Amino acid sequence: DVSLEIGMDKIENLCCAHGQMLRKRLAAIDRVNVHHYNDLDQKMCGIVTFWCDGIEASTMKEKLQNDDRGDGCCCFHLSVVPATSTPLDSSRTGLGMKQLLRASLSYFNTKDE
Repeated sequence: DVSLEIGMDKIENLCCAHGQMLRKRLAAIDRVNVHHYNDLDQKMCGIVTFWCDGIEASTMKEKLQNDDRGDGCCCFHLSVVPATSTPLDSSRTGLGMKQLLRASLSYFNTKDE
């Protein structure tokens, strides 16, 4: 199995590093809000949840999946989730019923992706 050859510790570290990098890049974009961005001192996984002020999550997902490469393929899995999928966090951040985008990164993603 490829994952066993790579090693679970290395996979965990790659996923966490990719997630942290994506959080920082998204947070640098105007109107993009990253769920848990202020928690970067904690070890976080490769699942990144975010939203963009003034743009519906489903519209943003479509734009990202149809990026400038023209192949209709995003390099990582994107899903639209309700803020209620993280009820404790949503109540703390006041997101209410807003929909969020969730990017799921993997160890086979690269920094460029």
